[in-house]
Amino acid sequence: MFFTLGFLIAGLFFLAVLSLLQRRAERLTQRRLESRMPFSFEQIDAQRSLLLARCAARERRLEQEIDSVKAARTRAMIDSGHRLFQAQALEEQLGAASRNVERLKKEAAERGQELAETGARLEATATELEALRLEKSALAREVETLCARLDVYESRHAAEPDAGALARRAAELDVAENPAPAMVGGWDDWADQAALDPLAPGDAFAFLRRHAAARDGAGASELIEILGSTPLALELAAARCRLMGTPLSVYAAHARLLISSTPRRQGRSAGLAAAFGLSLGAARSLSSSAEQLVAFLGLCAHERAPLLLVEGVSRDAAETRSAVRILTDLALARPAPFADGVPALLMPQAVHELARERAQQMASGEAVAESLVGRLSEIYPADAFANPESRALCAKLTPHLVEICAENRARTEFNEARADLQVRAGDYRLAVGDHAGAEALFQSALSIRESLFGPSHPETAASLDNLATARCAQGDFLGARLLLERSRNIFESTFGLDYPATGRRQIACARVLLELGCAREALALAQGALARLTADGRSRHPWTIEAAFVVADALEALGKTKKARSLREEFSGAAVISEPAHVGGFAEHVLERLHGLGLVWGKGFAARNHH
Repeated sequence: MFFTLGFLIAGLFFLAVLSLLQRRAERLTQRRLESRMPFSFEQIDAQRSLLLARCAARERRLEQEIDSVKAARTRAMIDSGHRLFQAQALEEQLGAASRNVERLKKEAAERGQELAETGARLEATATELEALRLEKSALAREVETLCARLDVYESRHAAEPDAGALARRAAELDVAENPAPAMVGGWDDWADQAALDPLAPGDAFAFLRRHAAARDGAGASELIEILGSTPLALELAAARCRLMGTPLSVYAAHARLLISSTPRRQGRSAGLAAAFGLSLGAARSLSSSAEQLVAFLGLCAHERAPLLLVEGVSRDAAETRSAVRILTDLALARPAPFADGVPALLMPQAVHELARERAQQMASGEAVAESLVGRLSEIYPADAFANPESRALCAKLTPHLVEICAENRARTEFNEARADLQVRAGDYRLAVGDHAGAEALFQSALSIRESLFGPSHPETAASLDNLATARCAQGDFLGARLLLERSRNIFESTFGLDYPATGRRQIACARVLLELGCAREALALAQGALARLTADGRSRHPWTIEAAFVVADALEALGKTKKARSLREEFSGAAVISEPAHVGGFAEHVLERLHGLGLVWGKGFAARNHH
């Protein structure tokens, strides 16, 4: 009860206090609202003016910010324009610099080409000058020889000739009018013979002293006693003594020692071999390529060797020229230009035989032989049959080619090169009418290729074609038929009947059969080849046209002139579509060579394809 009474009294006090708190809150709220609201128009205007001022200030700040942004943008655009102008200027400068670089490169290339041409001209001029100098030195030696002989002649005939002398003179004139057969071979052959004919003791003594430019009479007499009195041995000795500054007596001692060390040689050959050995030693000491050049010339034929061929001794042209000069100074070789002025070297025959013997004994003899074959492969023309301008060079190189290619070697690459060179030389001999010589070369190439590749290889078939061409040129069509049929069988078994080169060999066989009077066999063979070539999409290929004319020839031989005329009209004047050869390296020009030799049995051969 007391608790309830107390709760009621507390409630009454709370209600009384609550009303006081409410009135207090109302008063405070009213005061706050009154303080915020203006009580006059002046205050209202003032507040409005304050708001406008604040808005104006905020708008001004925004305008200033916009102006600064626009100014910054304008500056950026101005900077961008300046940079664009600078970039364009730089691009123009770069273009001009690039054009200058291209121009300078072009000028440099032109200058390089001019320098190369000038270098080539200088090299050619140096070669010509070297050849002229060698020729001059050779002529000087010949003049010295003639002067020495003239002195000897004048010393012998200083007095009036008696009756015996007149009789001998008459005999000499009779011999001059009727020369011995040995002299007919030409000046070179006569010079080789005269170089080995012994001189009289007095003539030999005068010859040696004049050529050696020495006054050592005792040494000259001793040297003649050791070497003999042959002009060639004495000239070799004199040239070495003059070039090396060796006294004649010292040379005689060296020669005596060398002869005693080789007892297998006797007489004049021993003296000549000793003189050659000493000259070769001197050449070796003066040039590293001199001994190689001697072996190189020894492996060549005893003919003039063009300097173009001799350049194959060394890759260094200056070294080769130096070796050539040393050999001419030592009288191991002499300048002997061809009739057309092409510079060349020629060894005396006896020296050439010794050089060949030396090349066969050298450890590097095989390498020298390969360098000779390699040089011939580089410079011997491959188009001698079709290009008359190349035959002059072929005529100069063929003797050396035949000589070096006559010997078999161990290396397969060497023998392949031999066969290729023999084919080139055979083409040259065919072109100049030496059919027997061409046959011999083609036969040798066939033997080489059969041993290398076997009897059924396409390269062997190519050699069979070459040999058949030579047989046809000599009128041996039966022998040519056997060779061409063997070649055809190789291609038929290796490549098949549809192969174009097989068809061409069938055409060649058909032509030979026509010449032998076997018109029916030729017609069947040529018609088959024509059908296959036409079916292969080669209706206007030269080989197809050729097959058509062979068929026409066979028809005409059988009396079917109307069909033959129709076939010729169909293929005459046709546009020829040339195609590349399908078998590189094979002899695809057998028929072209037959045409070039005038061995064409058909009429109106329209087109040919040279491969």
